[in-house]
Amino acid sequence: STQSRSSAASDVYKRQVQAHEAMTGTYALTLSGGGTNIRQGGAFSAREGEIVTLGQANLSGDPSRYDASMVLSVNGATYNCATNL
Repeated sequence: STQSRSSAASDVYKRQVQAHEAMTGTYALTLSGGGTNIRQGGAFSAREGEIVTLGQANLSGDPSRYDASMVLSVNGATYNCATNL
């Protein structure tokens, strides 16, 4: 899921995963646009039912200026996740 929170100066972009079963894996998050190029990634684990924040960034200006992508590799499978700003 994607969450964002707005303030006068910036939007907070946050990617989260809710585990329906225990899982381990890696993630790669990319945000670009408006002169910004952010890459976050690494390993993660989650217990069943847990919500884990995998990436977070403060973005200024109109969110539609940004492109976002996230790839998850979980328990041996790879997922290209749709992202909306």
